Amino acid sequence: MQPFQILMLGIAFFTLSGCEQTPLSPEQLMLNLSQYYGKTVSVQAKLSSRLRCRLETATGEWMTYCGECQICRGPWVIMADANTRVDETSTESNPYMLISGSWKGRPAQCEGPLNRIKCYPFEEGQTYVINGLLERATPPRLYIKGFREVPQDKK
Repeated sequence: MQPFQILMLGIAFFTLSGCEQTPLSPEQLMLNLSQYYGKTVSVQAKLSSRLRCRLETATGEWMTYCGECQICRGPWVIMADANTRVDETSTESNPYMLISGSWKGRPAQCEGPLNRIKCYPFEEGQTYVINGLLERATPPRLYIKGFREVPQDKK
């Protein structure tokens, strides 16, 4: 084999071996938003949902808390530490970003009747490494390209 062929095989093996970039923390990402907008990033974070609920009418107002509410829906969010300063070049003032898009044809969100909310594709409170395209928006949006759960002993 020629040295060039060996080099090309090595690059192909490295690419196909699933190597991923070292994941950022939510704080690292939020401090440098402008550096990452429009790029694919990898972030390790514990996810939570931003559920909003309303009465079972099409015109009802979506509320954070509602004792009589029957329908709920909300995006997944990645939260940075509350003391994290957001990138000074950003207009964003809250240290969180939305997980957007879909996974295997289904929206990445939580939804359903108040007493039977189903979330997809993540589990509330679990830690994941999520790869996605970071979009400039208020709040910033991370469009899912892939993810993996972080085992409990590696958090």
